[in-house]
Amino acid sequence: NDDVILAHESLERYLCQWAGLLEADKGLSTPIIFSSRQENITLLHKEEVAVKSDCIRIMFVPKPRYVSYNEQRDLEKKGTLPDRKGVKLDSKSPGGVKIMLQTTQVPKDNDDDVYYLKMVANRYGIDEDTVIKVSSERTIIRRLKEAMRIWEKVRVM
Repeated sequence: NDDVILAHESLERYLCQWAGLLEADKGLSTPIIFSSRQENITLLHKEEVAVKSDCIRIMFVPKPRYVSYNEQRDLEKKGTLPDRKGVKLDSKSPGGVKIMLQTTQVPKDNDDDVYYLKMVANRYGIDEDTVIKVSSERTIIRRLKEAMRIWEKVRVM
């Protein structure tokens, strides 16, 4: 039990540091910001009990797009932009990658409960207007896999 909780906390701290480095990295084609927080989890199996859950969100930062005079006038006619010059048109939902860390417990009759540390990464914050940033997502997932290999090697030492 304590080993799994320690592993969870170690992995959460490590991924926050990793995300901070990723945020400062200028190599991504789309800039990002990250946040970390505890989050309620949805259990996949009825016999599981939630022990600990953390979430690291990597949100893409859209570059502001300035609209031309004609675009602004058309948008104002539709009522989607206020009447002022130099208006920026930003994507309402730029999307991102959410990394969930979950520690769950499966109670057993003989007091040898089984604990699992799980990590799930998926898209989040997208809607019908979101432009999927496939290249940046692939880069993040590839680097996440590399980071996980390093964490696993260091943890074994």
